[in-house]
Amino acid sequence: MINGVQTFMPRMIANGGGHIVNTASMSAFVALPTTAIYCTTKYAVRGLSESLRIELDKYNIGVSVLCPGGVNTNIHESVLARPEKYGQTGYYGADPEVFKRLKSVIEGGFDPVDLGRVVLRAVERNDFWILPYPEFIPTVEKNTEEVIAAMQMYEDDPDYARRRKAARGAGQGHARRPLIARRRRLPRTGRDPREMPIAPAPRFRASSQASNGRGATSPH
Repeated sequence: MINGVQTFMPRMIANGGGHIVNTASMSAFVALPTTAIYCTTKYAVRGLSESLRIELDKYNIGVSVLCPGGVNTNIHESVLARPEKYGQTGYYGADPEVFKRLKSVIEGGFDPVDLGRVVLRAVERNDFWILPYPEFIPTVEKNTEEVIAAMQMYEDDPDYARRRKAARGAGQGHARRPLIARRRRLPRTGRDPREMPIAPAPRFRASSQASNGRGATSPH
């Protein structure tokens, strides 16, 4: 992913703009047992994307981060393509029973083509977050509340008072905010994104990536 950004970003800047889509995972928000290394990489993609979003806007380069949950692919069989010298991961190998169990978990997820339509529309709107998995809302809300509560524990700390005073003196200000803002609900269209026709491609076409550097995506 970093190689891809380093390859395409200078070309996008030279061409006056573009759009980068990085693929992370809902594991960039939700940790599960036995996935420590996997989650580490997905949190890193999220952090990279958030940083790029801030830095690249002045170059007319949009950034999106796609965080899939279940997608009905054969990702569980990726171990079959792994070079032998990297084969001993300690996770799982070419085990048909494991493949069967993992497939049963993901086969109810998005069809890849339908998810592609969702991503295309998000790029057309210049959305940063692409999170078409509302079933994760309770878990993400719970984790967010826990993080904010951990910060609020120190609201009466003397050093926080000192920092707030210094910030006010510098004209920055540190306003207190409610624990959790009411979640803004977007207007519903009444249409299932999976049933919407494919819209015309945006101005930065995936087919032109290799030749002019005006679009780039990173693999999951």
